[in-house]
Amino acid sequence: MTPEDQALLVIFGQQTLLEIIDVIMSSFYYGVCLLGACVLTAWILPSPEQGRSKIFIGSFVAILISFTWGNIIINAFAAIQARYGMMEQLHEGLEAQGAAAAAKSVWWDYVNPWPVTINLLLGDYIVAWRAWILSQKSRFWKVLLAGMTICNTVLNIADCIWANVTLHEMLSLQFGPLDWLSLTFSLAINLISTLLISWKAWKHYSNLSGSSYTANRTLKLLLLLVESGGIFCLLQLANLIFDIFDTSPVISAEFSFNIASLVFNNTLIGFSALYPIAVFLLIQSNTSPVIETFHSSQSPAESDTITGNHSD
Repeated sequence: MTPEDQALLVIFGQQTLLEIIDVIMSSFYYGVCLLGACVLTAWILPSPEQGRSKIFIGSFVAILISFTWGNIIINAFAAIQARYGMMEQLHEGLEAQGAAAAAKSVWWDYVNPWPVTINLLLGDYIVAWRAWILSQKSRFWKVLLAGMTICNTVLNIADCIWANVTLHEMLSLQFGPLDWLSLTFSLAINLISTLLISWKAWKHYSNLSGSSYTANRTLKLLLLLVESGGIFCLLQLANLIFDIFDTSPVISAEFSFNIASLVFNNTLIGFSALYPIAVFLLIQSNTSPVIETFHSSQSPAESDTITGNHSD
């Protein structure tokens, strides 16, 4: 075996390990997502609040279709690499096998960006929606959230289209201008929404006192971090940091960095699908700290309209 073949074999082995990790983590988060959807569906089906149920069911369908799509792509990549890159040996050697695997995965390369983007957009929509609930009396925040949500959607869709159009030309370029714009804009809308929700909730809870609230303060804070998008925002910020490091040829060449980046990326994608389900669970179980804050300053009629507690 030539030194070139040995180097290619090392690359093949590293790539196979990365794909195994990718399949395991994506399958795990997909299973958790299905479990959460089943639990929430069991809550929704007997619910008399048909308006809310239709919103939840429509959201579940979009989340599950997108997450299923992404999981199929990950498994397809792994299967193609295993079959054409390793199992079906060619006389031309490992390099030809790698080229054959790459040729077989071209179609999957085109569809790969879409499910991830859809899941992230759904998470962004939920964060913006929770902030919108607390901004009913503020035209400025409503206009800002709506405008940023529209711009965020346009940028992310344009980024996916551009990635498809320039697929072969940009294989050596990890990130382009649209990638950075879509990432930073998504982070910005999550940061603004999270800060707005946290500020409104802090004002509400700072006016409360008593042992019952003190005992539940930690739980309320944890639920608020989940529903306000605080955890989601932190994950997106960390993702941006990983992407910045990935632009360095020295760092991105490190196999340990590739493993860490892959693990974190799967965590972000998994959480982007689980986040809407977690929010809906809080709402359905009437433990939403955002709704509690909203109720404190709104009339019952307004609250029912915002939370979806009405029937057709």
